[in-house]
Amino acid sequence: MNVAGGSENTYGKVNILLQTHVSQGRVDNFSLVSDQAYVAQVMTDFTHESINVAVSYVMTVSDIMEYCKYVCNSESKHL
Repeated sequence: MNVAGGSENTYGKVNILLQTHVSQGRVDNFSLVSDQAYVAQVMTDFTHESINVAVSYVMTVSDIMEYCKYVCNSESKHL
């Protein structure tokens, strides 16, 4: 499999293992099976945390918008 980074360095190996996992490929070497499981778990955790950050950001923006609406409505009543 030709992958950017190649299999000679760490990021190339991670790339290959992640692509193999996503495409439901098969790894026969026990050491690589273990590495692939680790990479898959780390990427799952990273994805969940990224979604949590995105959701909390959206909620923050939503809260700010509600506050702005409240302030705008309050000011318009005093005019």
